[in-house]
Amino acid sequence: MSEHQENTGSVGRRWRALVLSTGLLCLGGCINTAYRDSVGQFGTLTKASVAVQDQRLTALTADENERIHKALADNHVDLSLAPECALLLLPPDPTARPAPCSLVDAAGRPVERVPTYAHIKALGQALSDYSDNLILLAADTTKDQAAFSQSVTGLASSLGNLDGAIRKATGAPASASSAKIGAIAAVVAKAGGLFLAAERGRVLKKIIIAGDPLVQEATGILADVDDRLGLYDSAGLLQAANAAKVTVSRLAAAGAPPAELRAAQDALFARVADYNARASEQERYAAIGAAHAKLAEAARSGNTIDFEAAIDAVLDLASVTSSAVDALKTKKEGE
Repeated sequence: MSEHQENTGSVGRRWRALVLSTGLLCLGGCINTAYRDSVGQFGTLTKASVAVQDQRLTALTADENERIHKALADNHVDLSLAPECALLLLPPDPTARPAPCSLVDAAGRPVERVPTYAHIKALGQALSDYSDNLILLAADTTKDQAAFSQSVTGLASSLGNLDGAIRKATGAPASASSAKIGAIAAVVAKAGGLFLAAERGRVLKKIIIAGDPLVQEATGILADVDDRLGLYDSAGLLQAANAAKVTVSRLAAAGAPPAELRAAQDALFARVADYNARASEQERYAAIGAAHAKLAEAARSGNTIDFEAAIDAVLDLASVTSSAVDALKTKKEGE
């Protein structure tokens, strides 16, 4: 186990003990600060994972752009505007959207387009927006009725946007999610006029329960994307590790000075560590889905055992997301 993992585990154990010692779930189903803190922590960790995946998709788009354009130049491909480009000069047709202008080669074949992963990025952003609103509602302890109603409406709207993003990413019809949206709308309809913290806590619980099917569907899609990104990234990392191994073998066979061989061996160890680290990152979205499911289960039952399981699930999420949080911090410090 690495020093970072040991530190993460130690902090996690202290946080778990603190959460449980501040007062477990109240009798009668009321919600306490510990549950709110767990929900807020979930939201923060989810946002970090989404941000990292968005960065990876942006990098992949740049790599694909370079690959496509390099191949066109290397192969001396002659490019022309597709005939459909002229259609954009015609008056707009309200019944049909014209195809965007594109390029073709000398034989009229379409040039490969650079993927933007727009629907997947939009789905990740919708999940991030839900996390933002979840954090806000979990932290809302004011007695302002209008502000609380606005927070609830914002969270419900973010779930509606999440549903829309899922349908765009999967091509599913609107009717496929009507029951899920109806359950969320029912919670919002009953949220007006609530002043007591216990009542507001129950609203947070009910929205987490109602929104869980959407979160599970979204995290399943994004986990599949992470798997594919992992394969793409790992292929390059494995190639780098093999290249480093070749260097070590060459220097060892040539009887290179120990210092030179040591440097090459250290580089090989680093490449292998990078390869292993990338493989472990694919667990993030599965952990997000599991943590949200446990929070929903704790909200349904209100018992101590389920609450402890929810804390453990959030801690597991923190463990697999720690590298994402560190990467974001490093990026911000470097800007």
